[in-house]
Amino acid sequence: MNKKLLLSFALAAAMTGCINDADVPSGNGDNPAPGGRGGNMEISFVVPNSSNGNRAASAEDSGIYDQGTAEEYKVNNVTLYLFDSSSKNLVTTINVTQSDLGAGTSSGESSKEGQTIIYPCNKEITVKPGNYDILAVANGSQTFEIGQESTLLGQIDASTYGNGMITSVPGSGFIMSNRGSANMNITVEAPEESDTKAHVKINLERAVAKLMVRNDSKEIYTLKNSAGVTYATVRLNNYKFINLANKFYTFRHVATLDNAPETPSAPSSYSVEAGNFGNIADNNGYLIDPYFFDKTVAGATTNFTGGSFYTNHLSKQTDSNWSGLADAGKYASMYCLENCMFRPAQNTVYTTGIMLKGTFTPEASQTISNNGNPVEDPLVFNTLYYFNYKFYTTLAAVGKYGDANIDGLTEESSDAELAAKQITRFTKNGGNFSTFYNYWIKHLDNNNPTVMGIMEFGIVRNNIYSVNITSIKNLGPGTPDTKPDPDENKAFLDVEFGVYPWIVRDQDADLE
Repeated sequence: MNKKLLLSFALAAAMTGCINDADVPSGNGDNPAPGGRGGNMEISFVVPNSSNGNRAASAEDSGIYDQGTAEEYKVNNVTLYLFDSSSKNLVTTINVTQSDLGAGTSSGESSKEGQTIIYPCNKEITVKPGNYDILAVANGSQTFEIGQESTLLGQIDASTYGNGMITSVPGSGFIMSNRGSANMNITVEAPEESDTKAHVKINLERAVAKLMVRNDSKEIYTLKNSAGVTYATVRLNNYKFINLANKFYTFRHVATLDNAPETPSAPSSYSVEAGNFGNIADNNGYLIDPYFFDKTVAGATTNFTGGSFYTNHLSKQTDSNWSGLADAGKYASMYCLENCMFRPAQNTVYTTGIMLKGTFTPEASQTISNNGNPVEDPLVFNTLYYFNYKFYTTLAAVGKYGDANIDGLTEESSDAELAAKQITRFTKNGGNFSTFYNYWIKHLDNNNPTVMGIMEFGIVRNNIYSVNITSIKNLGPGTPDTKPDPDENKAFLDVEFGVYPWIVRDQDADLE
């Protein structure tokens, strides 16, 4: 016989010290207005900026947190799925709508894990006493046809953020879910059999990550050779995010994988018991996205053009569709989905990154004409050749005065043929010479530039990846670089690396 059970809901968003100003509600969050009384279960939803506040520098947590904005922790609705803990069959679905939720109030306290925003809710619900596994999805619009717990845990959302580029917070808020292993085997007793309510705290995580990029303190960078002589100045103007995933698991997946030279086959199944829905393991642990096991070492070639994996894939980039960088010290940002790879497959054809475009002015004294003398104005030339920190007005001048090996090269040689002999051709476009840089976003820096680390490059939900460009070491190519390369290849950017949980992963970028 069904027993009447009143579930008292409180929605909480944990916040911490900020990068973005947030309109965080204030009030008596420690003692919110009481909801309905009675029943034997009390549930609170927590939307944390951090998944694990007492750890630092791991795949699970960076130890740095960010308050974010009010929209980023908005909870518009929550669907609870209650499964029988023994049979794993769906027992009931509970819908909490916006009208069920009260105004958010702040706990008024800040800590390493951030202050808490609580949304009280009263909803009277009837369920049978028993043991339940509870899964939760916030701000969702999809209807799942499910009978078994494993079916819901395995859901892939290919429509909510299907274009891969999420430029702002949706009006209903971001999709959020709890960890599949977090709220298992919850005992609910009949009200007349116990005076103690079963309190269940459900931590919700945003399904998205946040990408942020800025010029750290200046917009114009001076490039000097090893003798300290200036040879060019570069102004960074534009950016675009590339290799953006377009599908995600509603409930995040993890796995522990053995070391191997190639991406292994996907497991035949995922389970709570096998640890596939909890924290990323410290040793050989990976975040698993829907296409993780399709991203192979063998497939990381120019033949891979993004498939159904990506929006804005590296291979399709040209000098177009740019966004403007903000003023120095200010971030430009957007949101994206999880994207991770097996360690040996961390390659530029898979990794989420930032392509940057700058314009540069060559130093006249370091620009050599056909007669071997410096030019008066480098900008009167439509094409320049760059070699060993100097510019030359013709390819012949590179060989004659720069002592470069130009055997087999002509003015019609491709950029790749020139690059093979360390020569870069720059062609003026729109009155300016342009140069391009790629930066590949790191999740967990192993601080070894020659050895790829597990989960070193990648995107994990509920993290903020902030990229601060601190210097430029060299000129990049004259056209966007779209060739496949291991992510650990030397970069031209000095980047401060950071990930905020809304775990922060700061990254200082030096451009080379």
